[in-house]
Amino acid sequence: MVEEGGRLMKTFTKKEYIILLLRDLEDGGNLEDHGLTPGSGICFALNQFIAGGYFVGYMAADYEFFSGDDKYPIPAPSDFISDNRVDAASQAFVFLSKWKGEYGDQRREYAGHCANWIEEYL
Repeated sequence: MVEEGGRLMKTFTKKEYIILLLRDLEDGGNLEDHGLTPGSGICFALNQFIAGGYFVGYMAADYEFFSGDDKYPIPAPSDFISDNRVDAASQAFVFLSKWKGEYGDQRREYAGHCANWIEEYL
């Protein structure tokens, strides 16, 4: 605990804060609450602490809905039109709202998957 402005504040390890951030996203929170750029992805959020792009792709390997693309592990919604599944994942990341609708729900679920993975393996 650290005293700040007359209040006791809990201090977190890097791992604890990453899990807290991911759980918050999973539960409908937003990046702005953590001082991060609105509309960013999970990699960007984690880059503040670790090599986010590497870890997000690595954690995707056992994700039930893995798109097949390490850089864009969240699959596009079923009604998203693209030539193939892997291209659809990268195009969805660029063109869809990252935290709203079916795609946002999938991203929130993946944030939870990442939190679970970190709790189990790190």
